[in-house]
Amino acid sequence: KYISLINYYNSIIIYLSKMSSKHLILLFILLSFNIISIYSKLNPSNVEIAINCGGPEFRTKSGIVFQKDKYFIGGEASDFGMNSEIKSTKDKDIYQTERWSTEDLIYEIPIQKEGKYVLILKFSEVYFNSKGEKIFDFKIGDMTVLEDIDIYAKVGKNRAYDEFIEFEIKNKKIYIEGKEAVRGYDEENKIIRIIFAKKEADNPKINALLIVRGTLKDTDYDEYQRE
Repeated sequence: KYISLINYYNSIIIYLSKMSSKHLILLFILLSFNIISIYSKLNPSNVEIAINCGGPEFRTKSGIVFQKDKYFIGGEASDFGMNSEIKSTKDKDIYQTERWSTEDLIYEIPIQKEGKYVLILKFSEVYFNSKGEKIFDFKIGDMTVLEDIDIYAKVGKNRAYDEFIEFEIKNKKIYIEGKEAVRGYDEENKIIRIIFAKKEADNPKINALLIVRGTLKDTDYDEYQRE
């Protein structure tokens, strides 16, 4: 993912080097007053699928439609977070509901075409008040992609926390950073298998997820990092 970001910012530098001083001054003024932004935006037309885990259909302020919870295997829906005021997001609703499980929580999500994608996982901690009380892993097939996820340790309580994972489907297999995630893609049924894997500290959960066609530059990754 870092290579993608480097290439993205290199392209900005090359573009700026070709501008006249007058246009650079104008650009600086527009950026200073937040009239325009150099940060990438997530175009709703690039969204392959979005799911509001544990909750109903929801449309974000940017126009992304999160479908009601589906494609899950096991787990329980919860709206415990409905009374929580979620910080660091304009769309608190998708962080207030969740699906959790006392065992591994699995989603089998349809993707019809091969190509490059970004999986965005959305979390918030609305129950625990200290780090170490909820820890779990995230896997695609047999590959552990994120280890020891501790939402509270990352951002504290009642705050949005996103993870961005680039992957590619090619030759009937799924790859993360060039490595095959074995049993992560069912070519016959055209689904990817993602797992929120239980560990000793409490239970795995997910608030919402979406898959975007393209790479990190086609998402709101850099804007999220700035916030």
